[in-house]
Amino acid sequence: IYTDVDGIMTADPRIVSKASLIESISYDEVFQFADQGAKVIHPRAVEISRKYNIPLVIKNTLSDCEGTTISSYGEDIERIITGITHMSNRVQIRINGGSKEHCNNIFHILAENEISIDLISVFINDKIFTISEVDLDKFKNIAANYEIDYQYTENCSKISIIGSKMRGIPGVMSRILKALEEGNIDILQTADSHTTIWCLVESNKVKDAINLLHNEFKLG
Repeated sequence: IYTDVDGIMTADPRIVSKASLIESISYDEVFQFADQGAKVIHPRAVEISRKYNIPLVIKNTLSDCEGTTISSYGEDIERIITGITHMSNRVQIRINGGSKEHCNNIFHILAENEISIDLISVFINDKIFTISEVDLDKFKNIAANYEIDYQYTENCSKISIIGSKMRGIPGVMSRILKALEEGNIDILQTADSHTTIWCLVESNKVKDAINLLHNEFKLG
């Protein structure tokens, strides 16, 4: 796949000046990159190549750089974090109270109205999740119609710390929390999977947060 960049970078070079080229990356990792904000490759292209186990190479049409190879394996180097990406224009929603049935009804209503939610945290007394900023007015109308008690926080960004080798490695979250704490950056919410840790922060702090994490995991 030829494009206008050298390949997939460890972070957006417009945000992190020391971002470096990822020479090899797994399907799972690149899918997270594509799905969580990186614009180099479409998530659907990753799904198709993974389904048929077809390696892809992303290269720059104007450069002799070898680019990034996407396959089943990923990098051989001992780096637990492959890269960092982010999505801006997120809104954190906190719904107060309600039974389990009430909670399920709310999620069903949001789905019916085509409002996509993520970073979902369900507790006894409240439910927390994020939506796109473009869906906020629609959510407000739904909340008014169904008498949903809620608060919301605008101008949030979701940072994705991606790396298939972090699986089973203790201390990764601790390093993330420490790096952001030392940078005086508040974490509004977190979530994780086998290959990705997500942190929600205020959008005016996202550049600082990404640079701190990039330095912490020595991705440059």
